[in-house]
Amino acid sequence: MNENMNIKAKKRDTSLDAIAGLLILHMITLHCVQNTIGQLGQYEIISNILMFFMPWFFFKNGMFINDKSTFNWKKDASRLLKPFVVYSAIGLAVGAFYYCIAKDEVFWKYVLKSFYGLFKNGSIQGNLPLWFLLSLFLARMVYGKVKGFVSNLIIALVGFLIGLGLSFLNVHTIGWIVNLPICISFLVMGAILREKQYNRRLFIIAMVSYLAIEIFCLSTVDIHGNEIVQGHYFLWWISSLSGIIVINNIFKFINLRFLVVIGRNSMEYYVWHWIIMLALLFACYLMGIVHTLWFFGIVWGGEIVFVLFLYSKHSRKL
Repeated sequence: MNENMNIKAKKRDTSLDAIAGLLILHMITLHCVQNTIGQLGQYEIISNILMFFMPWFFFKNGMFINDKSTFNWKKDASRLLKPFVVYSAIGLAVGAFYYCIAKDEVFWKYVLKSFYGLFKNGSIQGNLPLWFLLSLFLARMVYGKVKGFVSNLIIALVGFLIGLGLSFLNVHTIGWIVNLPICISFLVMGAILREKQYNRRLFIIAMVSYLAIEIFCLSTVDIHGNEIVQGHYFLWWISSLSGIIVINNIFKFINLRFLVVIGRNSMEYYVWHWIIMLALLFACYLMGIVHTLWFFGIVWGGEIVFVLFLYSKHSRKL
């Protein structure tokens, strides 16, 4: 969800922007459903189809890593940790109104709970999705330290195996530590498959693998906590990589300006959407709206208005 960090392409690949835009919209809708209706209902179909959406962002970042890439922790900190800190602080402030008034939490307990969540999950209650920024920063830093000593394939496989082992042992205590190996795995697979993924034979294999697992043994993992939701960890890894390859190939032939604009500026949508959602949830509380359909409609509708506002601002700059 951040800009390409390592190489300046001769021509920007707008297909990746379009995919990022689609997945950002999916994430916003998913979070609205989870925090209003609770159960995914019919939206679970879309959620299952796009089960690879978080791995895709690690994979995409890895696509811009090559043999000559260097890792500057100060530069990465500025691009990843700076927004992490800033928007965590804003989320903490906005969340105080919702959690302390609508949810009757004591303020000092809310603050302590938020910082405990930061330690345990890698993000605070007021902006939970920001765990990605911390995990991506750590994944890049760890990979930068081991890159060159062993092959990328070994790094990716070891990351997968450690993630599998932690999940098998039911180790989920500190999210930003237990998800690090599998995040590194997807990051490095992006570097490995940067060009190879567009091979026609690999695309066909990926399409068959993705559809077979989706239909016969759907497997999903909450990558944040490295927890199996359903199915098998290995099949989830294969299905995620396959799904990523499939969507990256398909979108080579799709150029939707709306998605491209959102995807090119995905960081702004990403860091703000949870804060906007909390503000809308608090507004619904003040208006006494509790019916799930109205509740979802107002929150999701408000998010769409916010998306369109940012889109109108960004589209003029292209």
